[in-house]
Amino acid sequence: MTPLAFGVEQADPVFSGDIDYSDTGDSLPHDIPFGTNPALDEEEKLARQILDAAPTTGSLQDIEYYFMNLTVRNKDGELYNSQWKNRWNPVIVQFFRSTASTAHNDLVPWCAAFQNWCLDRLGFKGTNSASSGSFRTYGLQVTDPKPGDFVVFRDKDPDAARQGHGHIALFLYRDGDRVFVLGGNQHAGKHFTSVNVSHFPLVGYMPIDGYRRPVKK
Repeated sequence: MTPLAFGVEQADPVFSGDIDYSDTGDSLPHDIPFGTNPALDEEEKLARQILDAAPTTGSLQDIEYYFMNLTVRNKDGELYNSQWKNRWNPVIVQFFRSTASTAHNDLVPWCAAFQNWCLDRLGFKGTNSASSGSFRTYGLQVTDPKPGDFVVFRDKDPDAARQGHGHIALFLYRDGDRVFVLGGNQHAGKHFTSVNVSHFPLVGYMPIDGYRRPVKK
């Protein structure tokens, strides 16, 4: 394992072992009120350095593992790839700059903003939207997804689904009746959201709207 700048380690993908907060046993957030106060000036500065150091070449998995493997923390011990308790994480807020949406804290669902930022960083087309539903018609539709394609979930509530609610993440693999994905705004069993690998049941949780393949600009 080779240490990189800003507390990043080059490592094989692993499930998050962080136990800062209690386990919740779920994969997606449920509007827990974190991050309502502005970040400190030094946190804003470090966030810009972290973003500037993100890969500009390689695959979407590469850049998303970069964020997942960040180990640098703020003075309260909170990771820069995760939702914070009291102040908003400036890294997450910056993801919204790749969309037409404006977020002043990390309470806003950020799965689509994260994917759009990564797409833009690597020269792929994005959706310019912080709504996961914007990915339902993005790129190329595929029926046999490969690692790095998108899994587009829609909310199981039909009214919420029509409003574009759901989730967006990178497909990694299927294992039995579960699909494993890499993305942002996922719990991975914690009370805070982060960039991580999570798994979802193929049936009975959140329907899969489809699989989409990224396309270059």
